[in-house]
Amino acid sequence: MPTSLRRAGQLLWVCVALSVVLAVLYLAGAVKSPSVAAEVITMIVTAAILALLAVKIGAGRNWARWVFAVMYVFGSLVFALAVIVAPQAFLALSAIQQASGVVQFGLQTAVLVLTFVRASRQWFAAG
Repeated sequence: MPTSLRRAGQLLWVCVALSVVLAVLYLAGAVKSPSVAAEVITMIVTAAILALLAVKIGAGRNWARWVFAVMYVFGSLVFALAVIVAPQAFLALSAIQQASGVVQFGLQTAVLVLTFVRASRQWFAAG
């Protein structure tokens, strides 16, 4: 496995950990939300999907890379629209929620790039 994919996998696991930490913060009341249950469920489902994709990408499953890419594009569009179209809604979020969104976006952008660099593409093609 090329270094690019090892690094992508590590970053995906960081994303999983951040989602779990945010879910715990919601449950502990450290992060306020009108619908804590929905937020926690979203964070747990997100963590589970990212964990599955991390495992499958590490196992050389090309479909997992493409599923991640589709999810990334969709999630990025939603995030960008939220920030551009409704900046007041983004600014109304707590600092933890804002930071989580920005950090997750950065990490997942790096994962996307790392899974599609030449060494990664060649590794998937050879598998």
